[in-house]
Amino acid sequence: MSSLLLIKNSFYSLSTAQSIAILSVVLFMGSVIGNLLSGSMLKKLSTKLVVFISQLTRVLIIIGFIFGNFLIILIASLFCSITVGIVSPRISKYMFTFIPEDKIGTVQSGLGALSVVIPGIITMGIVGLASI
Repeated sequence: MSSLLLIKNSFYSLSTAQSIAILSVVLFMGSVIGNLLSGSMLKKLSTKLVVFISQLTRVLIIIGFIFGNFLIILIASLFCSITVGIVSPRISKYMFTFIPEDKIGTVQSGLGALSVVIPGIITMGIVGLASI
C-alpha cells in the first residue's frame, strides 16, 4: 500500500524506490529494537497492553494512508514493528508451553511456511489491484 501511495506523492524529494527502502529499513530497525527490548519489557508490560499498543499504531498507519502522509506511516510503522518485536518472543514462549513436544516441529514449520507464503500472496494481490 505504501508503494501505491508513493507513486502519486513522493516523500520529500526522494524517489519511490528510496522511500520504500527507508520504510523497509525502519521496519527492520523497529523489529530489532523490539526484540532487544523484549527482555526488559517482559516484566513491565503485559502482553495485552503490547498488543493494544500495536493495534493503535495500525490505526495511525491507516490515518496516514487516509491523509496521504508518509511521515505518519513511517513513524507508526516503526512503533508497530517495535511492538511486534516485543511480543514475538512471548508468542514463541506460549507456543513451546502449550503445544505438545512431539508436535512443536510441525507447528513451527507450518508457521514458517505461512510467514513466507502470505507476504508473497499479498504482494501479488496488491500488484494485481494496482495494475487494474
